[in-house]
Amino acid sequence: MPVAVTHALILILFHCLSNTSATKNGGGGGGSVTSGSSSTCVIGIDCDYILTPNVMGHTDYFKVTGDDENDYAGKTLCIPTGTYRAISLLQVHGRPGSPVIITNCGGPVVFDGRDWTPIGGKGSRYIRLTGSSSVGGGGGSSGDSKYGIVSTNSATHGVHFDEGCSDIEVDHIETHTNGYAGIVIRTYPRCGGTCSYNEDLGVCSRGGGFVQNNTLVHHNYIHDVPGEGLYIGTSHYHMGEGGYIYDPNGYCPGEKGAEPPLHGVEIHHNTLHNIGMDAIQIGAATERVQVHHNILQRFATSHEYGHSIGIAMNPGSTGNIFNNWIEGIRDDKSGDGDFGIILYGQGSDDQLSHVYNNVILHVVVPFSFYNREDAANQRYEFVHNTVYNFTGNSPVKFYCIGTVDPENQPPVKAIVRNNVFAEGPNAENLEEPYGYKKFYGNTNGIVGLDCLDYNDARENNVWHLVKSTTTTTGGDFTNATDHDFHLVESSSARETGVVLTNGPILTDYDGIDRTVVPSDQGAYQFVSSLSCVSDLQCDDSNVCTTDQCTNNSTNRGECIHSIILGCCQTKGDCDDHADKCKKKKCKQNKCKFKNKICNDRNRCTRDKCKAQNGRCKFRAKKKCVCVQTNEICVKRKDCCSRDCKSDGLGAKRCRK
Repeated sequence: MPVAVTHALILILFHCLSNTSATKNGGGGGGSVTSGSSSTCVIGIDCDYILTPNVMGHTDYFKVTGDDENDYAGKTLCIPTGTYRAISLLQVHGRPGSPVIITNCGGPVVFDGRDWTPIGGKGSRYIRLTGSSSVGGGGGSSGDSKYGIVSTNSATHGVHFDEGCSDIEVDHIETHTNGYAGIVIRTYPRCGGTCSYNEDLGVCSRGGGFVQNNTLVHHNYIHDVPGEGLYIGTSHYHMGEGGYIYDPNGYCPGEKGAEPPLHGVEIHHNTLHNIGMDAIQIGAATERVQVHHNILQRFATSHEYGHSIGIAMNPGSTGNIFNNWIEGIRDDKSGDGDFGIILYGQGSDDQLSHVYNNVILHVVVPFSFYNREDAANQRYEFVHNTVYNFTGNSPVKFYCIGTVDPENQPPVKAIVRNNVFAEGPNAENLEEPYGYKKFYGNTNGIVGLDCLDYNDARENNVWHLVKSTTTTTGGDFTNATDHDFHLVESSSARETGVVLTNGPILTDYDGIDRTVVPSDQGAYQFVSSLSCVSDLQCDDSNVCTTDQCTNNSTNRGECIHSIILGCCQTKGDCDDHADKCKKKKCKQNKCKFKNKICNDRNRCTRDKCKAQNGRCKFRAKKKCVCVQTNEICVKRKDCCSRDCKSDGLGAKRCRK
């Protein structure tokens, strides 16, 4: 973003008055917005503030600055539907439990950077950027209306939070066709460990106590970028005070400093496609990290060694990696180092990195561990994953000796069990005397240095490494060619799992309970009749049933349709009432009853419906006399029907 663009954004506050425009107190010259249109945002319902772009003559650029006069904690700041160039958040602060929400309203919002950074934040905290509001009609290139904000054509990254940003949530954003990455949330220290050259944003070095807390990135669509899809945290935590200082202008050449840690990272339900380098890269995330339910397809298209990984847990990072679909480039095997998952060592003591229920296919090496840290009691568990069609010489690769202080490396413990490895012909020979070389990187099977028991790994996984249509599609999987890796009944992976050191994995990739003991190996638990894997697949188009895909021990994978009491589509669906005088009907899918009306239009009878049979009974009133229908009358009360009208011949007669 050009540094010269410093003029403050005017925020427009809507009054709850139809067809009225108003500016926020203290503002001026920023334009106004008229309420009352159904396509616009409504103050008090959708938004607390409506943003208006007008910064130094740029009518397509938003800039929001936090200060003592602008306390946006717990407020929703709305961007009206339209196409703009960029938005910047400078020192905008929410509070714990009261984030500042930046969202679209009235429809989709597109930020076309045109060589700017479309969405950026500096020194901001407790921010939620979400495209989940008022997204009807679509707006992204995917045509999917769930991405209400689109960021494209960036000079660098589609979304970029740095210079001391923390407690950031980004969701329901689509970003593509950028100069480098998709979504970047990280802070590299500047000269002297500061956060920024241009603003007083404090200290951002590890020694200065800065921590990037609570980074949450979910339900986004990132595609067609040459760099990383998600770049969360920094990359050189293991170097300590010899870490990287961001100094593009050469203010402090040669200066080094410790990069800050991340505490609390969750990356889930994102879709990444056509990514030039790593699909997901997370660095310095030393505690509370989860990466799950993401779909990664066609990553590492540039085949740049060291930057060609599905999920890269850079030095310092720990956490759980589960239920991800990690699919490399099926027909392009030109790269010599395209990896499914790599972990580079944990930055704090007594951590467990748990990798399970992932499907990894069309890569060179499915899983690797390169230890660049010296934390004590590092533990790694790679279990219940399904691996298919890998071209490397190793199914897994462990470099157990760390690079920080190799001679005093604390012991590391790794487990590889209950996985299915299919079609890896270059790694076929796992037997002695040299089979261990398929597993070890820098220890060569030396007892006492290895973090992985080679024999345990060889014996407690399913190995079908030779390419064989019969083996991989008919023997174990439903249809591997079409990427359906559900187990068939005759699969050798069924009920052959072994006990895991850190406890069982309770569900599989589809969320189905692993109730069978021994468990099935691989990412999928066998289901005898796999009619469903989610409730959506059980929709019977009947509004009067709840549709559920069960996953308990008796009905795993079966659709159960339960009748909703009192629901109806026609009155025939409603039970008869005990009182026969109550007539049933179906209204808005609910059974309702209306009293039957008995009326013989005779004021000299008492009208009643008999509850036993629903019949009307009319009993004459004593001492009541009235004129019958078609007889001559003078006034209304003379008639039994209380209806006395002219007959057109000069007389009045009682009408029925």
